[in-house]
Amino acid sequence: MSIQWWGLLLDLWFILACLPFHISAFNLDTDTKHVLRKNGDPGSMFGFSLALHQQLNPVNKKLLLVGAPRAKSLTKAEVTGGIYQCELTTDSKSCERVKFDNNEFLENKDVKDQWMGVRVTSQGPGQSVMTCAHRYQEWSTNPDTPNLVFGQCYILGEDLHKSDAHRIWRRVICDDRKHIKDKPKNPDWFGYCQQGHSAAFAKDNTSLLFGGPGAYQWKGTCFELGDTFRMEIAFFFPGFSIDSGMALTKKGQLTIVSGAPRGGFSGEVAFLKRDPLAERSLSVENILKGPGLASSFGYDIAVVDLNADGWDDLAVGAPEFFLKEGVVGGAVYIYINNRGRQWEKIEPVRLDGNKDSMFGLAVENIGDVNQDGYEDIAVGAPYDGVGRVYLYYGSSGGIHKKTAQIITAESYNIRRFGFSLTGKIDMDDNHYPDLAVGSLSDSIFVYRARPVVNIREDLRITPSTINMAVIFINKGCGSDNICQSNLELQYRFCSRPKLLGQDVFTPLPSERGIPVISAGDEDIALEVNVTNREGDDAHQSHLIIKLPDSLSFSSLHFNHISCNPNDNGTLTDCELGNPFKRDVTFYVILSTSRISLSTTDVNVTLQLETTSVQKIQASEAKAKVVFELHLQVFGLARPSQVSFGGAVKGESAMKSEDDIGTLVEYEFRIWNLGRPLKSFANASLNIYWPKENAAGKWLLYLVQIHSEGIQNVPCSPLKEISPDQHIKEAFSSEDGFSFLSKKRKYKTLTCSDELKCVEIRCPLLGLDSTAVVFLQARLWNSTFIEVPISLMFMVCLQVRLTVFPERKAAIWAKVAWWVIFLSVMVGLLLLALLGFLLWKVTQFVIHTVGGWWEEL
Repeated sequence: MSIQWWGLLLDLWFILACLPFHISAFNLDTDTKHVLRKNGDPGSMFGFSLALHQQLNPVNKKLLLVGAPRAKSLTKAEVTGGIYQCELTTDSKSCERVKFDNNEFLENKDVKDQWMGVRVTSQGPGQSVMTCAHRYQEWSTNPDTPNLVFGQCYILGEDLHKSDAHRIWRRVICDDRKHIKDKPKNPDWFGYCQQGHSAAFAKDNTSLLFGGPGAYQWKGTCFELGDTFRMEIAFFFPGFSIDSGMALTKKGQLTIVSGAPRGGFSGEVAFLKRDPLAERSLSVENILKGPGLASSFGYDIAVVDLNADGWDDLAVGAPEFFLKEGVVGGAVYIYINNRGRQWEKIEPVRLDGNKDSMFGLAVENIGDVNQDGYEDIAVGAPYDGVGRVYLYYGSSGGIHKKTAQIITAESYNIRRFGFSLTGKIDMDDNHYPDLAVGSLSDSIFVYRARPVVNIREDLRITPSTINMAVIFINKGCGSDNICQSNLELQYRFCSRPKLLGQDVFTPLPSERGIPVISAGDEDIALEVNVTNREGDDAHQSHLIIKLPDSLSFSSLHFNHISCNPNDNGTLTDCELGNPFKRDVTFYVILSTSRISLSTTDVNVTLQLETTSVQKIQASEAKAKVVFELHLQVFGLARPSQVSFGGAVKGESAMKSEDDIGTLVEYEFRIWNLGRPLKSFANASLNIYWPKENAAGKWLLYLVQIHSEGIQNVPCSPLKEISPDQHIKEAFSSEDGFSFLSKKRKYKTLTCSDELKCVEIRCPLLGLDSTAVVFLQARLWNSTFIEVPISLMFMVCLQVRLTVFPERKAAIWAKVAWWVIFLSVMVGLLLLALLGFLLWKVTQFVIHTVGGWWEEL
């Protein structure tokens, strides 16, 4: 059998080898020896913005332009900001300051703290460069008038020198009397415009695009400068990010796209076009709404043709998007263009980042980096550790959701890597566009693309058929040369806490011998021990791990074994060795992010396989899933003290609920401090209700149950609510009050001794944060009259109700009118007597003092 099997395998290999196939491999070169690093002055925010630029005249050279908005002026006197040009050299300090408008920097105090270089962008090879300072101010000579933060932008030629012809574009939008002569210069209009917070060259190469998020009291606005169109639609922060395309809504028509990360409280992206009916205005074509509250949808945007269909697609960053039940921290939404139609109905593809990573803070069209005919994008996650950059490839279907490459910066002593991105230009002339990444550590990095290696192989065999016999003989497997292995498998579930930065694997707690997985564990580990004791070599040994849908393969904690999971991570093939000779223990890290409240247990199938002779049964690794719900319960009785008294009445003599006794309402308030509960098969409020005393007489007669904060509470058993149907519901009741007797006796009644209690179960359906359950009951007056105890407590779920007998009726009688009249007259008489005595004393003192003065 073994020889036949190997013969069939060899035949199959020859058949597959005769088929032509194609292999592609690509990535940006992340070898530190090949990555170019450029450093700026400490504290200058060198790398806040980036742009790749190609100069054609007077010489042809490629430059990296770097914004440093906190750089000092050329005289080192003030912080003004600036931009730097860097050539593609290995010298980390070879960047030179771009010198323009030096006289203003030296003489005009308006440029202090203006943040020049907050944006820098290139129009393309041999064309202009634009840089902006959104905090440029106009100082006021009047102390009562605030400084006006207009912002300004400069247009530089391809050689990075500013000509006089370009000077008219400096701060022309927010400070030009020609355009706002009828509007006052104050915060209500353009006083805090902050032009240049976002800036770009329009894709039609005839206009400039500016965002002014501070206009209209920070409601924001967008500008197109060419024929001087201006957007007059005000909503939260439009102009925070800006881009354009010539095939977004109609081919050949310029469409401006602007992000408003605070629009609609979750973020919006507006599609703008020149309004044919309103002169010098932009109108809104479409608005894309952010999907999550406060997700900053639209913080950054990129227009890119991902599927090469000639229509521009859109990538929108939402760096503050999160899922309460998951580990998502930031997202990028990919909108694939439907031939310019119904953008608001397009279902976007969501790319998720790691928790608290600010994934999507920077989104960039980096061109076709792997030369497959589709444009690609890069996404920055500057808070993912020290920062990361994720690459995603375009495809005929739109985009590959699987990350093509992750660029990390752990080997560099920096922070916030990936804060800014730029690409789409081939810097080293190998016909592949390169990528530059900025950080907030005054350092930038240039990653050069390596050429894609395409391998095509065509194997042809002549003659087409070969008759052959293949016999494999395994040496070292006994006298019969037959390998009989003895593979055995042991396993256990473990948690993975960290101790001094190292993983420590600890067995999970168990109940009745079954491991228990807590829903709070983001990752767990399956410890696998494979032995081959007293057996021959186990050839082609594998371990097949089949996971349930609630678990997925995350990683492997062992260097000498490789595991290959399928696309969704539920089936993993681990190669143990060929041959497998000695024992091995390794840990398979499993993600629990798919576990839901409906998951009660997990079963993992472990199957050992080998080509050696051995029959191996599959093993089942089982574990129980337990959710620890962070619930708090607080209860009170209203009123907390009630009285009883009067004559004893039989149950048949009671016609209404008022005949039973005082109305008491129990309130149970439940707080959910954890994540929302979506299924409550095991979540309920259980109340032990003191129904009767030891003699079987009524204590608390339950009348009604209702709730607030959640839907109807179907408490059971229903027969415990108003069990005597002949007693009618009372429409009014009066709460009495009396004084406690001087001689008090106490007795506490609980469900554990003298009370007969019934368990009332109230499922908490749909509890997200807070809910209140109310139980209304009547104190059975007759029962307490018959009990010879002056004062007693009933305890129900630590909710105390004090019951005591009423005082005699004399205490409740009204006072006669003559008693009140007589009391008033006596009081007035005493007041008059007191006044007379005071007058007499005063006269005595006056006569005495007067006599002394006469003698003197």
